Amino acid sequence: MPELGKKSRANIDECDSRLILVAERAIQIYDFSVTTGHRGRNAQETAFRTGHSKADWLESPHNYTPSMAFDAVPYYKTSPHFRWGSSKAILDHFTQRQAVDHKTLKRLLRDYSKEIASFYIMQTFIFMAGRELGIPIVNGSDWDSDLDITDQSFDDLGHTELANWRDMVVKP
Repeated sequence: MPELGKKSRANIDECDSRLILVAERAIQIYDFSVTTGHRGRNAQETAFRTGHSKADWLESPHNYTPSMAFDAVPYYKTSPHFRWGSSKAILDHFTQRQAVDHKTLKRLLRDYSKEIASFYIMQTFIFMAGRELGIPIVNGSDWDSDLDITDQSFDDLGHTELANWRDMVVKP
């Protein structure tokens, strides 16, 4: 059975106890790594400025102690354990017009589809863990939690947050 590794444990331990319970339940079914729990001011401002976050400081559930959100990625048993290489190669191909033969592009698109699918699978298990435990959560693949992923305008596939987290925090 999978379990949270040292870095994942350190990251999830920065989160609200309900998120810890959700992650601990989900990891029993599907292997993933928690990449972010709390995000400090400098990291949040950098993420916002570089376009890696839509939220500025204190607008993100990651900015509170305990954190009201965590980010995770699927973990693969075989190396590389984390996979986003296909998406970068595809992006390079289309934005920088790098030459890629048809066979290679087809393989990259297939791998990319599988990488994206693994995030949706992971989030399904995280969402179901929250539901099983009676802990309302929202994930970045279905912000309105209506189980329709096609109505999203912004995908943050690794993100999980407590529903209504804004009602739970005290802004400084």
